[in-house]
Amino acid sequence: MPFLWEQIVDLTYKPKFEIVKPEEAPRVAERHFLDLRKKYGSVLAIDLVNTTGGEGRLSEKFASAVQPILSDDLRYIHFDFHKICGHVHFERLSILYDQIADFLDKNGYLLLNDKGEKMKEQLGVVRTNCIDCLDRTNVTQ
Repeated sequence: MPFLWEQIVDLTYKPKFEIVKPEEAPRVAERHFLDLRKKYGSVLAIDLVNTTGGEGRLSEKFASAVQPILSDDLRYIHFDFHKICGHVHFERLSILYDQIADFLDKNGYLLLNDKGEKMKEQLGVVRTNCIDCLDRTNVTQ
C-alpha cells in the first residue's frame, strides 16, 4: 500500500495494522505513482484487499489517497479477491480481467525478436497489492 502503515508481526493469525501519519497518505501515494509513471508509463493500480476489518481500513485509505491523483495515465480498481473468489473460485478472476481488458489492449506488452531487437513496446504497467502474502497477487497476475 503506497502510504505509511505498519503491522507488528506476532503469533496471532491476523496481526493488527496501524496507519502511521495518515495526513501524509496523499503525498506518499502521489510520489509513489509519479515514480511508477516515470518508469513505466500508464499505471493500473489493482487493490486486492478485503473491504472489511483491518484490511478494509487500509483499502479505504488507499482509495482516498489515490482518488485526487487519478488521471488518464493512472487508474485504480478495487477487487475484493476473497469476497469474489474465495479460496477456490479463481475462474471468477474473469470479472476483473473484463474490467481491465481495455488497459491491457491499449498498453500492450514488450516483445523482442531472437536478435534482442524490440518489436513491440509496452506502454504501461499493472500494479497489484494484497496484504498478508503474495498469494492473491500471484494468482491474479
